[in-house]
Amino acid sequence: MNNPAALRLVFIGDVDGIWKSSAQRLAALRNIGADVVGVIDYAGLPALSRLESHAARLLGQPAFPWNLSHFNREILARAAVFPVPDVVWIEWPRWIYPETLRALRALWRGVKLVCFQDDNPFGYRRETANWRLFKRCIPEFDLHLVKRDEDLVNFRAAGALRVEKFLGGYSAALLAASEGDSELDRDVTFIGTAMDGRPEWFQRLREEFGISVHVHGGKWKKSRYGRAHPDLVHPHANGADYVRAIARSCICLGLVSRTNRDGYSMRSFEIPALGGFLLAERTPEHLALYREGEEAEFFGDLAECATKIRRYLGDESARIQISTAGQKKCLAAYPLEKSVRLALDMLP
Repeated sequence: MNNPAALRLVFIGDVDGIWKSSAQRLAALRNIGADVVGVIDYAGLPALSRLESHAARLLGQPAFPWNLSHFNREILARAAVFPVPDVVWIEWPRWIYPETLRALRALWRGVKLVCFQDDNPFGYRRETANWRLFKRCIPEFDLHLVKRDEDLVNFRAAGALRVEKFLGGYSAALLAASEGDSELDRDVTFIGTAMDGRPEWFQRLREEFGISVHVHGGKWKKSRYGRAHPDLVHPHANGADYVRAIARSCICLGLVSRTNRDGYSMRSFEIPALGGFLLAERTPEHLALYREGEEAEFFGDLAECATKIRRYLGDESARIQISTAGQKKCLAAYPLEKSVRLALDMLP
């Protein structure tokens, strides 16, 4: 077992806000005692200008948010001033050159490179070009932390030295943003992007069953659902706003990304941890996390979702009992610190 306090670690990721999952993993690493000797925040690296971004789109190039050459040079320049680490933990390294990873190894002899990647480079989203560079980097890491069983197969086939599943969990830092009891003034809320047929799904829920769902996230305003029901569409919910959106809702929906081939999401932990009532898609992963009808509720199709929404909106005591049990289970079993500690134990 690796002692986190004995590991010096450099963290590279998107950490400008504790609502971001990268920042939460960084906080969890610090919470378990890892000696974080350096942090490189993607948000502080050279971005493309609007003109450059527009030109890239016209040329059909991948939608990278940075000038990649400057981005990689800046990572190496910033890394050079840090004390020599034992581990470099890199989040979603879709824009890093393989040569940059080799340069880090040359700079810090014996360092272990860890890649966290819970998106799916081999999924069904139309992002193939955005993953080409990352796939070239797969053999360069000592350890990949991934989300799905199929990732284990795909990453190994792509040359990964070692690949292990990373469950995730709730962030203590996010819980700290909770303001206690809030007035329940919404029946149903969903937090997530308008993709994977979700706008049409919610439109059907409204038209066929008369159930309205408040939504937070990107791409909703221009969706069919957003155009039909602008009063139900809200901006991205970050930090305290995210906590508040859960706290004010009788029921929080947990839809997973089908194009990403997910079986759960961060909301699968955050909603119960914050005391919300989780009504999620019935996946093998969700069934393994919570006891159905006792710690969370699940559905298999639109009709069952509507039936359970109606049932639990009309039964406050049952809703409270399940959300209370779900919160107890989540807080005990799924702290993010547990997952990052296990990740460090997997280091070769």
